[in-house]
Amino acid sequence: MKRLLEYVIVISWMFLFVHIFDFTVYASSADELRNTWYETHFYPIYYDNEEWQKHGMDEFIEVNNPPYDLLLSMSSDELAALLIQSPYLTQITIYYGEDGNNEYKTFFHFIERYSDIFYELLKREDGITAILNQYRNSGIDRQWLENENNTNSLEGMYRWWAEILGSQFIHIYSGLFTEEETNLAKQIINEKNEIYLELPSINQIYFDVSDIDYHDGNSVTDVRTMFLTEEELSEREEKFSEEYVPDQKEDVSSEGLIEDVAEDILERDVFNLWIIAVMVGSSFFILTTVVFLKKRR
Repeated sequence: MKRLLEYVIVISWMFLFVHIFDFTVYASSADELRNTWYETHFYPIYYDNEEWQKHGMDEFIEVNNPPYDLLLSMSSDELAALLIQSPYLTQITIYYGEDGNNEYKTFFHFIERYSDIFYELLKREDGITAILNQYRNSGIDRQWLENENNTNSLEGMYRWWAEILGSQFIHIYSGLFTEEETNLAKQIINEKNEIYLELPSINQIYFDVSDIDYHDGNSVTDVRTMFLTEEELSEREEKFSEEYVPDQKEDVSSEGLIEDVAEDILERDVFNLWIIAVMVGSSFFILTTVVFLKKRR
């Protein structure tokens, strides 16, 4: 019986240690993953990689937005290339309207609200042109689309989804284009129609570029979104203003540094006290169990 109790105590402490260690790693993983942007310039979490389905939606969104200073340093062409590889592309064909056809506006509302890359492109003067050029130079032709093997791989599906994104982006956002962007979009549509109009009807549903509404004479404004409410726009701008302040490190006073350090120490001490409390409570429970069992004997 004594040997059994020793095993119970050891196993209990091991379980407690593993639980605390796991909690600590998980709490810091989001920041660590997001910082990988500086090295990779790519999404830390994407379909079927080692981090896929290990994080909640809020963390998934946070981690897959690059740090704001890095976002601002990247060219529009770089951001547009990232957009067509977005982990969110897996959702582009899952929304349907009441008529049973694909409904893409819900998808674009989602990425307007949660993709900093897409939102930043809509803010930039050359952002829409960069998206259009990615669509124009996709490299997908009739032969590629007719080969069913091309959509049997993850890479092929991403190219398929990116092609849908490009065609539907023109369809939905053309009313916000400037005259130059409109002319570019019309050139692209003429090129793409040579492919799409000869495809089976199921492909034409996905890549529909008919009935596009243009408004020549638009000018670039602060941000050209279609679906964000005033409240959602305010939330976005507030997030950016809180996350990034230029040259902040050079102007921080010693008083501010002391306050930050004190806050970090306080948070660490609170966490350490929590660990101690759990360990003491567990020890008390184990010892109580031991005494109880000895009395039973």
